[in-house]
Amino acid sequence: MSSIEAVAQAIQEVQGVRADELGRASGFIRRQRAMSGSQYAQMLVFGWWSNPQATVEELARCGGSVGGAISGQGLDQRFTAAGAAFMQQVLSEAVQQLIQADQGVKGLLERFKAVYIQDSTTIRLPDGLSEVWAGCSGRVEKHTQAALKIQVQQEMRQGGIHQLWLQAGRDHDLHTKVPVEALVAGSLRIADVGFFDLDYFAQLGQTGHYWLSMLKGGTCLSDPTGRPYQVDALLRQTDQDCLEHAILLGKTKRLPARLLARRLAPDLAQQRRQQLRQEAQREGQVVSQARLTLAGWLVYVTNVPPNLLSFDELFRLSRIRWQIELLFKLWKSEGRLDESRSNNPWRILCELYAKLLALLIQHWVLLIACWHFPDRSLTKAIHTVRHFAMAVAIACSSLSALSHVLAAICLSLSHGCRVFKSKKKPSTFQHLFLEGLS
Repeated sequence: MSSIEAVAQAIQEVQGVRADELGRASGFIRRQRAMSGSQYAQMLVFGWWSNPQATVEELARCGGSVGGAISGQGLDQRFTAAGAAFMQQVLSEAVQQLIQADQGVKGLLERFKAVYIQDSTTIRLPDGLSEVWAGCSGRVEKHTQAALKIQVQQEMRQGGIHQLWLQAGRDHDLHTKVPVEALVAGSLRIADVGFFDLDYFAQLGQTGHYWLSMLKGGTCLSDPTGRPYQVDALLRQTDQDCLEHAILLGKTKRLPARLLARRLAPDLAQQRRQQLRQEAQREGQVVSQARLTLAGWLVYVTNVPPNLLSFDELFRLSRIRWQIELLFKLWKSEGRLDESRSNNPWRILCELYAKLLALLIQHWVLLIACWHFPDRSLTKAIHTVRHFAMAVAIACSSLSALSHVLAAICLSLSHGCRVFKSKKKPSTFQHLFLEGLS
């Protein structure tokens, strides 16, 4: 089965058969003749994919294209708790579909069987949804009681979103771990310092996986003989710009690892220290000298051996972690994931689930259309794909017609949408993939 056919089947399954089944099973759809589950889901998903700021009247017109006859006012009345629960179930079905590019990108990523990056983004919700998704609260009561955290793990060689979880905004990132058995053997896992977990690092190492992380402040370090030392003292004493040491990580775990540090440019270091001081001042605290020292460096720890990644290669590869930040940025700036025209909490939640589902389908399309071209601009590609959103919606009932539309998108994205090369500020694809481009 080609990747185009796989995506067509996944869209048709999630937005068709399963949406109808879930609509009936949940009780949200009581009269199939009025509107089916698939028509409701397609109306919201494709309507907001085509125009993330669409009004209910515009969504209703989209509904007419997929066979659903409903007025804007009638649709507005269907933004309920039951409607939100139904859309969450449809989203959960979509998350189960693993879509990835046929061809993996070349370059440094080829050193590993798979390269996983993981991070989260939080979306603030109306306080009335606190019993659904609890927020972190805060110094003020309003607008802090409800929030949704979206956790994503993406495999970067073939681009697939392997895991996507929804959790309460107050939940810590450490509560979300992908079981090591779900990862490809010989893979590399890269995550933000908020996911720093020595127990998990040990599990990864014991099962043949590699990990790369920024060093978490306060972590106990020792040399290979077991003699403890402070990394900030080591950095203060050196006049070198790059350091690499074999270390044991953790007070009791003693995980063998490499510590790699690179000095930041003075202006960037000053900016980071100023930010630390401002945050501490708001909390009525004082920044420690150790944190001020570390703010002038990029410090990583990893179990990747030197013969697999050199010092320079490791820092080049570490840049890929920012790609998931770019994904979230695009979801919010282009997909308006965190915006709504309404003050109705249930409409906001329905809209959030529908937009997230649209963005997931959009990601599937981008994977088959241009993932094997790492010099493509995702922003430009998204603008192109969005023009086809209603064509996808209309073709959704026919597998052959849907495959034809997806093939047209692939053809469109095979030309243009490029990231231009820069000598002064090389892009991520230049750092990681250029050696593999023809």
